[in-house]
Amino acid sequence: MSGLSALFWLAGFVGLGIWLLHAVRRARQPEAEPAPRTHVLLAAALSAALAVLAAHGFGSGVAKSGRARIRAAETESSKNAAAPARARVLLRWVQLHLEPSEGKAELEAVVGYTPDASLRLPRGYGLAEAQRGWDLLRLRAFGTTGLHAEPIAPPEPTSTRVLLAALPESGGTPQARLSRAA
Repeated sequence: MSGLSALFWLAGFVGLGIWLLHAVRRARQPEAEPAPRTHVLLAAALSAALAVLAAHGFGSGVAKSGRARIRAAETESSKNAAAPARARVLLRWVQLHLEPSEGKAELEAVVGYTPDASLRLPRGYGLAEAQRGWDLLRLRAFGTTGLHAEPIAPPEPTSTRVLLAALPESGGTPQARLSRAA
């Protein structure tokens, strides 16, 4: 949403709020007459217009500008370190049930795009693995309380990279611990 259209949206929202306060104040008067239908229809139309503008401006407008930045970075240089990533999956908390794999007693879970993956990722990221239905990561039980994570090598080379980092158990926020681990 451009700055000017955001300003118009905000002005319309404030105007609708003032109109609502005026209507409530007028309705509480003992000799008040009902509001004309045109006022009610106009308020409903203004509310609907503000909702559509907000959805477009704060939702799809942001998505379009982000995709344009990604496309521009891809055409400039595919190896540009400052280019925005095409997909980032940051997990704070996931609870997976590790189950024995076929023919093995080992407990494991698979993360990726196959129909039988334990954790299926959204296909909207545009990754090559999503189009081909490949998995990205295998998780295995390690002892009684440990977890072993390893990326699954794709059958063909792709531009997707799986980064795994173990966070130290020392104090601090998860972001601070991640910055120390890198």
